[in-house]
Amino acid sequence: DRVFVATEEPKELQPLLEAQIRGSVVFLHDSPPQSVVHLAHPGQLAAVEMWVAARSDFFVGTQESRFTAHIQLERSWLGKPLDTSEREFCKRGGEPKPCVAPAYRHSGRTGSQHRQYM
Repeated sequence: DRVFVATEEPKELQPLLEAQIRGSVVFLHDSPPQSVVHLAHPGQLAAVEMWVAARSDFFVGTQESRFTAHIQLERSWLGKPLDTSEREFCKRGGEPKPCVAPAYRHSGRTGSQHRQYM
């Protein structure tokens, strides 16, 4: 199994994640394939990361992240099951929040125009 990680801090997290995950951990920033090396703007790389995450078998996001919210919404449009999209890493400190996405991020309606991109 491979775990794809989209993060702004891959160097700091990589050893920790690799120690806790069975399988290989892939950070796009560390070794981008030739097909994305030419991307000139960081936003283009973020779009590639979002595309991969939206089509993955399972997605875990971060609470209060717009990046996560957009991926979860697109996953719902693509018809991905809620139980493969709703988990989120919890924030530390203060009152504990549920570690699942708000219900409005899963529309329950798939978009037929997205099927060709699966």
